[in-house]
Amino acid sequence: MRIYLPPDANCLLSVADHCLRSRNYINLIVAGKQPEWQWLDIESATRHCAIGAGIWHWASNDDGDPDVVMACAGDIPTLETLAAVTLLRTHYPDIRIRVVNVVDLMVLQPQSEHPHGMEDQDFDELFTRDKPVIFAFHGYSAMIHKLTYRRHNHHNIHVRGYREEGTTTTPFDMVVLNNLDRFQLALDATSRIPPIQPSGRKGDGVLLGGHGTPQALYQRTWRRHAGGPRLAVEGLARWQCLAVKRSSSHSTAAHPRSNSACTVPRHRKPRGCSRAKPIQSAKKPDNSTLEMRMAMLWRSA
Repeated sequence: MRIYLPPDANCLLSVADHCLRSRNYINLIVAGKQPEWQWLDIESATRHCAIGAGIWHWASNDDGDPDVVMACAGDIPTLETLAAVTLLRTHYPDIRIRVVNVVDLMVLQPQSEHPHGMEDQDFDELFTRDKPVIFAFHGYSAMIHKLTYRRHNHHNIHVRGYREEGTTTTPFDMVVLNNLDRFQLALDATSRIPPIQPSGRKGDGVLLGGHGTPQALYQRTWRRHAGGPRLAVEGLARWQCLAVKRSSSHSTAAHPRSNSACTVPRHRKPRGCSRAKPIQSAKKPDNSTLEMRMAMLWRSA
């Protein structure tokens, strides 16, 4: 059994290509039917999917020693995680954040339990042994805990996932109802990062502007198209363009261990799959399409 949660269109192309060429496997791909964001170019996406999980350096500023690890699996959880990181880096520029994306869910298991599983040293290299991990997941949070309960840092993994709330409306409404939105993820991080923890609930007021809860903030500001929450989206749109640019021209000087936009454990080798011909990259949306898509995301209630 293999479960894949591609975070963008190019990763979806790579995963679908691999699954369609596989034999005697049960492959499950979890992806939306709407146009996807482009976080990685096709070469970086192919490498990322071959490994199954990796650090997104263009979204991180940890320099090898993070205060918190923001992990995600799934397209919408990835979007919300990156928006949460934008908020954290805006309000708390001194904290060191590492972003880890998981596309192959089975890598979270030990290799003794699944052929795609990571060795303990590889898992620790991504998620650390003693730092808080805020994990945004597309499905039930218990699944992540079951897959990682034997890991060294399991007690520090805090998962936000589906809680049987809401119905089929918009993705953003669903993440708000299930406490998986960007503000909730940012609050989870501030409550567990030592440099911020001593101030108690000060982070709540900074991030929520005195509204008390993320839900109250959305009802009072987001639905009226106020400036607060939209700042995160405007920053995220800039990140999307930066992500594609950096993933296509990533320098080894900035990250000596890697020549791609994602860093994978040095002991872990990609699972190769033969391809008759290279897969084509998804078309990168222009700025007008991005603005229209973000407007639709924020105005549909």
